[in-house]
Amino acid sequence: MLGILLQRLQARRHHAPELLEGPRGVGKTSLLASMGAAARARGIVTVELEVRGDGAETSIGALVHAIEQLSPRRRLADLAGRLTALKVGPAALHVAPQPTQGLTAAALVVDLGTVAHEVGSGVLMTIDEAHEDLAATATVVQGLHRTGQHGDPMTAVIAGLPGTAAGVARVVTYAERLRVTEVGLLNADGVAEALQGPFADHGVAIDDDVVDTVAR
Repeated sequence: MLGILLQRLQARRHHAPELLEGPRGVGKTSLLASMGAAARARGIVTVELEVRGDGAETSIGALVHAIEQLSPRRRLADLAGRLTALKVGPAALHVAPQPTQGLTAAALVVDLGTVAHEVGSGVLMTIDEAHEDLAATATVVQGLHRTGQHGDPMTAVIAGLPGTAAGVARVVTYAERLRVTEVGLLNADGVAEALQGPFADHGVAIDDDVVDTVAR
């Protein structure tokens, strides 16, 4: 999944959002961090969001910062007529208020896609703890849906507990287009591969009893 996703962003193409669903403690947050690091290593701009009670406020600041990373203000001024939420002043960027903070975040996602398209840079958003506020997550998915319609070079990888996809789909019907991957605990074979593989590359063998103990 990650390889194809990064290749599409590097080629300045849109990629449908991905959703990682799984119980707590299976490594979803670590996966998001690894994906972000891999994207940055390829020159792809990353936006890291974590859904909390103040998630809309937090995401607004992160999205504005990402837009500032992508383009100098003088170039943003040239795009002013095409931006939905972001207003470019002579000395600062301003966010035009929407009816709700969630809609402001969605509008900024669209603006981020517009700027990414204009400057020819891929953008990866990672959104953790999506289950904490399904409505807020859904508004971001709405913004991502519009960037897909525009063909903007961005995507998101979203992580949440089981049921997140169904919950988001109750808010936005096209959330069914999210590509859902279930993340769970490793079975015995998976534990053996994870433990023995890296050591085998260096000629070191891990005893099967150790694998059995870890896998229990």
